[in-house]
Amino acid sequence: MCSEKTLRIIVIALNIFIIILEIVKVAAELTEEIDYSLIFVIILGLIVCGVALAAIFGSILRKPKILRICAYALIVFLVFVIIAVIISIYAFVTLEDSKREELIATFDKYTENKDDEKYVDELQKMYKCCGVDDSLYWIKMNITIPDSCKGKDNKIYPDGCLSQIVKHTKKTYPVILSISFIIVGLYVAAVSTAFSLSSKLRNPQRDAE
Repeated sequence: MCSEKTLRIIVIALNIFIIILEIVKVAAELTEEIDYSLIFVIILGLIVCGVALAAIFGSILRKPKILRICAYALIVFLVFVIIAVIISIYAFVTLEDSKREELIATFDKYTENKDDEKYVDELQKMYKCCGVDDSLYWIKMNITIPDSCKGKDNKIYPDGCLSQIVKHTKKTYPVILSISFIIVGLYVAAVSTAFSLSSKLRNPQRDAE
């Protein structure tokens, strides 16, 4: 069984890691276009930072009640993280079908909406792709193949955007999933050590026996 001092150090270290992770996540989110879901994620991240900071002070000041409250709060956040991981796994499994529907809905509005036109052009340049499945998409739609479909040599990209996006996602997803599991493990460790330290601070004589 860990000593009180060891537990205090572990609690402080784990919560510092949580704060760093949340700050990095919030900073990354701020580079995206702001919407309601993004605002929710940012606010949630800042609350987690506040809870982790409170756990650090609770450990330093030897306040078992604060530690227990923080542990319960982290359990709630842990549930959110686990739900997010499950949703991301489902999204990955159904990626190709859902992404196809999304791309078709956007590409079909290419000549109707300037925002969609800009988005499609940026997408084709970024992934070096053309059309949903290939350049035939534009021909079938009776639309002149956009310049964004062409490279510097003016040759049309052979791959469709769907296959390129799916390929890119399959490359990066294992890393993202691994990070998610690390975060879950970090939260579980933070909760268990906070409860252990709280119990030790409330009953020091029992642990001394």
